[in-house]
Amino acid sequence: CFTFCIYSFGDNFTFGGTTVTGIYSNVLPNYNITWEVGRKTDFGLELSMWKGLLGIDFTIWKERRSNILVARNLSIANIFGFPGLPDENIGKVDNKGFELILNHRRTIKNLNYYVSGNVAFARSKIIFMDEVPPAESYQAQTGHPIGSALYYKTDGIFNTEEELNSYPHHSNTQVGDLKIVDVNGDGVINDLDRVRIDFSNVPEIVFGLNFGLTYKNIDISLFFQGQTNVIMGDNDMTYGFASLGNPNFTNACIYRAKNRWTVDNTNGTMPRSDAFQPGSTDFFVFDATFVRLKNIEVGYTLPKNLISKVGFNNIRLYVSGYNVLTWAKEIKWCDPET
Repeated sequence: CFTFCIYSFGDNFTFGGTTVTGIYSNVLPNYNITWEVGRKTDFGLELSMWKGLLGIDFTIWKERRSNILVARNLSIANIFGFPGLPDENIGKVDNKGFELILNHRRTIKNLNYYVSGNVAFARSKIIFMDEVPPAESYQAQTGHPIGSALYYKTDGIFNTEEELNSYPHHSNTQVGDLKIVDVNGDGVINDLDRVRIDFSNVPEIVFGLNFGLTYKNIDISLFFQGQTNVIMGDNDMTYGFASLGNPNFTNACIYRAKNRWTVDNTNGTMPRSDAFQPGSTDFFVFDATFVRLKNIEVGYTLPKNLISKVGFNNIRLYVSGYNVLTWAKEIKWCDPET
């Protein structure tokens, strides 16, 4: 069915004991859909200082994106009569950020080297989406970045029956399950206890560093990269790796199982293997910050007076490595960039 369809085929209806495929009403069409509108302001600064020893390239920007396609939720009542409302050009989102690049290059006799570093930051904020005000204001999506999600807050694991009975918990909770925080203090664990985490699996900050050096016939190059203000959730960690033979999936399973709570390990830091969870929790949300030595290459160019005797103009021998070293803040069992 296209965007403008008002009816769809496929539902089954029974007439006189005979089942037939019929037509039914679908999402109300919107014939006025148009393009999004972006209005962006940039301020840039480019400098070359001290006879080229230091280069600076800095840009700061802000964008208001409007006419985003969103279905109304608040301004049209449920008694309207259609099973679904169409997308309309009513959404508004602000984006802001900056990019900074620093360069340094120098030659000292037979030594040449350069260093180049960059960092970029970008953050979004939902301004309008016709959102129904939630029962708890801290659950609102308006005013938060795109991709932010709701999670139950946790405070460890129930290790004993006494601890379970003295703390608010869901009726299905058992010893060895996660301790869900009663955020609104009403003595009941339910959807109202979920809080919004503003980070997602799209990093707000990315950065990199290039370094190169040559000394006579020897050359070395290094490339570092990293990210921060980014999270890996439970779905990213497990379901994204759920393919036969995938070592990331295996490592994630080992990570979950190695120190799980059991009757013989009541101080386990992970919940029991079949633990009850009311939904996604911050217990399985991890800081995906990392710094990685992405590439390294070391080369040696043979002297021309040597190779010219055998008819060559240039021969360079080198060794290189890819993803050589990674430092990760929390995620040790798999690639935090995945």
